[in-house]
Amino acid sequence: MPVNGSWSAWGEYSSCDKSCGGGWKLRFRKCNSPAQAHGGIPCIGDSVEPRGFDGNWSAWPAFGQCSTSCGKGVQNRTRTCSDPAPQYGGHGCHGISTDSRPCSLTECPVDGMWGQWGHFRPCDMSCGGGIHIKLRQCNNPPPSHGGLPCPGHPVQTEACNSQPCPVTDLFLASTATRDFGLQRLIKRISR
Repeated sequence: MPVNGSWSAWGEYSSCDKSCGGGWKLRFRKCNSPAQAHGGIPCIGDSVEPRGFDGNWSAWPAFGQCSTSCGKGVQNRTRTCSDPAPQYGGHGCHGISTDSRPCSLTECPVDGMWGQWGHFRPCDMSCGGGIHIKLRQCNNPPPSHGGLPCPGHPVQTEACNSQPCPVTDLFLASTATRDFGLQRLIKRISR
């Protein structure tokens, strides 16, 4: 009758076969429990097994590129458990495989935005039609690092005091342009 082979229990690991430079510890088993006989199937697998090697990290590479072209970003680097990799049931590497640090290549451009409008200033004429103005500043925030200026104008005008002036003598009304708009220049002519 055929008898299939079966492995014995593993023996103890041997002493290292080298005193330096890296060597092996081995253990053995035999196909004798029972041994193959009368055309039976031999034992499947290896009769020799090296002792497991724990993994060790590779050296850290240089950090990669910054994640942003301006402003605050992150640089990453990755190492592998490959120097050596764990073998024959050895433990994997302990610790982290990725490392990061903040980076900043240059400040990002900031476009300007308008602040609130101020109050209208007093009208430049008491009668006959004048103008008054109000101002705003490009400071919320101001443009910086090559950002665009605020769009539009910093000055707004509005008509005021359009009621007619009282007439007691002969007046000549003419117009003249001042810094902040158009106003009437009144000249009194004596008879």
